[in-house]
This record gives sequence, C-alpha cells and structure tokens, in this order.
Amino acid sequence: MRILDRLPPVVGASLSCIFGGSAAVATRYVIGESDATTIAFLRHAGCGLILAAIAWATLGRRFRIARADLLPVVGLALLQFALYGWLFIAALSYAPAARVSLIMTTMPIATLALSAWLGRERMTVPKLVAGLIALAGVAVTLGDRSVAVAPEVWKGDVLIGISVLVGAVYATLSGRYLRRNPSIAVASISILIGAAALLPVMLVQAGIGGMTGISLGGWVAVAWLMGPAGVLPFYLWIWALEHASPGRVVIAIALNPISAAVFGALVVGEAVSASLLVGMVCVVAGISLAQWPAPAPRHAVSDRAP
Repeated sequence: MRILDRLPPVVGASLSCIFGGSAAVATRYVIGESDATTIAFLRHAGCGLILAAIAWATLGRRFRIARADLLPVVGLALLQFALYGWLFIAALSYAPAARVSLIMTTMPIATLALSAWLGRERMTVPKLVAGLIALAGVAVTLGDRSVAVAPEVWKGDVLIGISVLVGAVYATLSGRYLRRNPSIAVASISILIGAAALLPVMLVQAGIGGMTGISLGGWVAVAWLMGPAGVLPFYLWIWALEHASPGRVVIAIALNPISAAVFGALVVGEAVSASLLVGMVCVVAGISLAQWPAPAPRHAVSDRAP
C-alpha cells in the first residue's frame, strides 16, 4: 500500500518532466524568431495568469498565502522561477543543450544530499544508485552530443551547476510551504513573481522587439509553452513536491532530456536511436528504484515528506 500511496506524486513529477521536454522542442521552434528572455517571460506570464484564473475559480477566498509564509514563498519563487530560468538560458549561450541537459541530471543527487544534510530525508543506497542510473541513462541518450570543445564551455558548466544547486534548494525547502497553503495558489503566485522579475531583464535586453518578430506559427509554439508545456509542468512539479519527499520527486528530472528527444522525433523528425531506447529504460529504472521503501531504524529521520 505504501508503494501505491507514493505512485501519484511520482506520476505527477514524471508527467511534469515529460511535458517539460516538449517545452524544449517548442522553444527550439520559436527561439530563432525572438530571444530566450522574451520567450521565458511570455511562458511564465501566460502560465501564471492561467493558473491564477484556475486558482481563483476553484479556491475563491482561499486563494491566498498565509502571511507568515509570504516572504519565504516569494524568496523561493525568485530562486526557482527567475534565477533558475535565467541561469539555464545563460548556460545555453556557452554550452550545447545536450551538455546542459546532462549536467542538469545531477540535480537528484544534489537534492538528496542537501535534503539529508538538512534532515529532511534519509540518504539511502537505493536512492543514490537510482540517481546514478538515471544520470547514466541520460548520458547514454545524449552520447557525444554532450561533449563540447568551445573555449568558454566551462562558463556554461558553472552556470548550469549553480542552477542545479538552486533547483535542489527549492525542491528541499518548498515542501513545508506547499503543505500549509493551497499548492495551486503557491504555483500561480510564484510563477507570476518569476515573470515580474524577468520583465525588466527582457525590456533592457530586447524591449518589445522580441515579440514583434514572432510569426503565427511561433505564437502557436508560445501558446503551447504557456499551456500544456507551462501550466502542467509547473503545477505538477509543485504538487508532487507537496506530496512526496524531494529525492523521490526530483529523480524524474532525468525524463526531461529523454522526452525532449522523443518529442523532437515526433514533431521535427529527428532520428530515434538505440541509445535513446536504452536511456529511457535506464531512466525509468532509476525512477522506480528511487521509490524503494527505506527501512525504519529506531532513530532515523522520517523518509516521508516533512
């Protein structure tokens, strides 16, 4: 029964990362018509407004965050939905997407280490092995595409490494506030805070010029980024962190580059290789192993979400 109880958050996190992979394909389609910061702002603003409307319709007067939690929620929102996104975009300007995706897959191990250090979750061998298996699966899938020889690629490595730490901090610390407040309210407000932080950056870098050159097909891609590839990944990720421990949720991030490769094959006709299939098996095995029940020693930190 415990395994069945863990299933919904794992499925939610996995779906979040699968739809997140489709966002990479949609971004690749429209990015040539605009710039990364503008696309990120449009995605966050549209997604935040959609979620806020759903939250208001379903929660009514309960659409709020407790005053005592407001400051930490704002701080975590700036980390996850502004700084994290900016670091990711900046890393892509120095390193290839495959290399960035591979480094991002170290987030489950970083999250598990941070959670264990803070006493939020127990470090167990199955969880550690699960993270390594998922990382290996992504490495196999990306192959030599993650190898870069550009002289400044180290800057991309540093930036995406910092983003991994930022994501681990959010995954570890956000759970208590998500459980004390309606998760859909926290999601919508957090994403809109991220959009507000990205707005001045966009205006300085490109003004509104980043929007005027987008074609009709590009706006369809943007609409996908706001809706199915925005609302679903952002909300499901936050919902999963509300209902499960960080280590069990963040392992699913390995699905992101895998799903990006699959959507790339379906949408833009990219080749499906044997390495992709092997990588998928490894990632699914890693996610499954991360759900392995931990023993309950006499004086152990609870493995359940705090």
